[in-house]
Parts: sequence; structure tokens; C-alpha cells
Amino acid sequence: MKNWAFSIAICLFSICVNAQNSKSKSTTTTTTTNSTKKNLENKYTSLLNDIKLLEKSLAKTTTQKNESMQQLQAVSKKVEMRIALINNINQQVVALDKDILEKNTSISLMSSDLNKLKSSYANTLKFVYKNMPNESMLSYILNANSVKDAYNRYLLFKKYTEYNEKQSQKIMSTIENLHEKINSLNLAKEEKTKMMSNEKDQKAKLEIEKKQKDELVKKLIKDESKIKAAVIKKNNEAKELNAQIQKIIEKEIAEAKKRADALAATNKAKAKTTSTTTPKTTTTPKTTTTNPPAKTNDVTVNLTPAELSLSNDFISNQGRLPWPVEKGAILNKFGRHPHAFLSEVVVENNGIDIKTTEGSSVRSVFEGTVISVFFMSFNQNSVIIKHGEYFTVYSNLKTVNVKINSKVSTKQVIGTAYTNPSDGITSTHLEIWKGRTKIDPALWIRAQ
Repeated sequence: MKNWAFSIAICLFSICVNAQNSKSKSTTTTTTTNSTKKNLENKYTSLLNDIKLLEKSLAKTTTQKNESMQQLQAVSKKVEMRIALINNINQQVVALDKDILEKNTSISLMSSDLNKLKSSYANTLKFVYKNMPNESMLSYILNANSVKDAYNRYLLFKKYTEYNEKQSQKIMSTIENLHEKINSLNLAKEEKTKMMSNEKDQKAKLEIEKKQKDELVKKLIKDESKIKAAVIKKNNEAKELNAQIQKIIEKEIAEAKKRADALAATNKAKAKTTSTTTPKTTTTPKTTTTNPPAKTNDVTVNLTPAELSLSNDFISNQGRLPWPVEKGAILNKFGRHPHAFLSEVVVENNGIDIKTTEGSSVRSVFEGTVISVFFMSFNQNSVIIKHGEYFTVYSNLKTVNVKINSKVSTKQVIGTAYTNPSDGITSTHLEIWKGRTKIDPALWIRAQ
């Protein structure tokens, strides 16, 4: 009986050590899986919305009697997005496989820990039962030789009771967590099954869209000479628009230089007046250096401090600028590139053409000042906005809401997109210039 307290103390100590060694390792298995899964889901939703937008607009164009290159571009873009969507689904399946593997590993570890906890707890109960004195715990405490001894026996009994409660709670908590993991695993498996089924459906739709594209190409290629003539006409119109934009930007740069020269002359005159009214003092001549003349295409030297700040803000937002329309897809990319099916024909584009829905508002991608509003029959209305040394151009506008010298804010509506009555395609054309240099707008607007 005397050895009972000592035995229990040793037992509790060993159990505590075992409990520490058998802590669950399952918490280390979930790292970046959730964030990767979320990114893939967001991209999937974006692609799906873009495809629905194209499908909606293409449904309207089927009422048109004449097939057009814009329709082919829209169908081709839909095929491209569908392929990207299928790739996204495959990536999500891979992520789910990884998630399922991690959950299985976690369940295995938790099951092992649960068995250890149960076994450890059972061994403790057996040990205590075998070594427990025949008298009751209360009698054992009351039969102590002193008050201090009774208090120590009470503390030991209290620790033993607390240990029982903690072990019971730990076992129940582990069982609960294990059930949650199993339920989560089952949900992941169901999600994977749905994804696999979705992938099958998307592949079937892709095959249909590829056939639609091939049929449209066959219809268009019957009149190859007409297509070539249309491309040449479009390239010439792009050159004409380019010349008009360049003329306006050149004028703005020249006027900025005049303002800068006038300001410099005024400052020089003020400095001269100050020097004639100030008593002369003998000073050691200082060696002065002159800055090299600025390049003729350098706009920055002619910017006011406010314009320079705006220009720097524009630069810092590269890749994060909003789209000029709320919903859209790029049909025609920037630069020189081969025609969709006439490899010997080169398409020239100084910006990007964005397909959108009929009646869509066109918005400024950044704050700035309107420096020009003009009309060209082949490209409807155009608006040029200055952002320091950068300029954005918005063309193919049915209506315009702003005037020259108007201050505009980011996402402010400046007009509405034009719908071509011949094919029912609604689109807007966006260009970005840095001084006299054209740059790819797709690199500046945020990825959808």
C-alpha cells in the first residue's frame, strides 16, 4: 500500500512522456494546397465567364447572313479559351489528387495516434487497478500520517483524475478530427469525380467548336482574294489611324516643350533681375557643367512635377490596369502577326481589339486628361487621354461622353462600344503609347 503513491507517480510520468511523443503529425501535411486550389478555381471562373460572353455574342451573329473575320476570331478565341479551361480542370484534378493524398496520410497518422492514445490509456488503467489499495481513496487520504502527507496524497489523486479527464478529451477530440478528415476526404473525392465529368463535357464542346471553326474557315477561304483585300484595307486603316494619333501626340509634345521653354525663359529672366539688384561680392568662380541635350523623343523633360508624378504612377500599375470594358476578350493581339488561315498575309495592329457585349461602356484605364476626340469613318469615334508621358487611345466608340481638356478618373466611362451592323460584333480598340512609341496594352491591363 505504501508503494501505491510512488507507483502511480511513476506511471503518470511515463504516460506524459508517451503522450508528448505521440502528438499528431497531420497538421504539417497541409501547406500551400488550399491557396493553389483557390487560384485555379478563380482562373476557371474567369475563363468560363469569358467563354459565356463569346457564346452570347456569337449567338447574335448567327442571324447575320455574311460570315466575317471577326466571327472567325471570336470562334478561334473560344476554342483557345476552351483548351485553357480543360488544362485548368486537369490542374485542379492534380491539386485534388495531392489534397486526397495529404488527407489519406493525415488520416493514417491520426488513426495511429488514436490507437496509441487508447492503448496508453488502457495500460494506465490496468496498472492503477492492479496497484490500487483495497481501501477507498478517501480512506487512503484520511489515514495519512500527517496533514502534509494527506495533502500530498490529495494532490496525487487530483493529478490522476485530471490525467483521466485530459486523456478522455484527447481521445474524443482525435476521433472528432478524424471523422472531419474522413468527411473532407469524401468531399474531395466527390469534387474530383465532378471535375472529371466536367472535363469530359468540355472536351465534347471543344470538338464541336473546332468543327465550327473549320467550317467557318472553309466558307471564308472560298473567296481568298476578298479576304486578302479586307486585310490590306484593315492594315491601311490601321496606318491611317496611327498617323492621326501620332500627329496629335507630336502636337502635344511640341506644346509641352513650348511651355517648358517659356517657363525656363521666365525663370532665367527672374534670376537676371535678381542678380542686377543684388550687390556684387567677390567670389571664386565655380566650374559649371551642362547637362547633355535631351533626346527628341524624351517626353519626361517637358513634364510638370504633377505630370511626372502621374507618369510614375502609371508605370507602377503596369500589369494591374483595369480593362477598358467590364467584360471582354482579346480577339486581335498587338503587333505584326500571320493571318488566322492565310499564312502569307501579315496582320498589323497597333493595339488590341477587345470583343465585348452590345451597349458596353468604355472606361478610362487610368486617370488623366483628354487631349483629343476625333472621328474616322472606318473606326468611328476615338478618344486620346494623356497620363504624364503615357497616352491611351480608345477607338471604335459609338458615343463619346468626354471633351478635350476633361479630367478623367480611373474606370470613368468615356463612351460606348460600337457594334458592326454587318456581322453583329461589338468591339473596342485600345492602344498605349509612351511618347512616340507604341507598346502592347495586353502587358499593362490586369490578367482576367
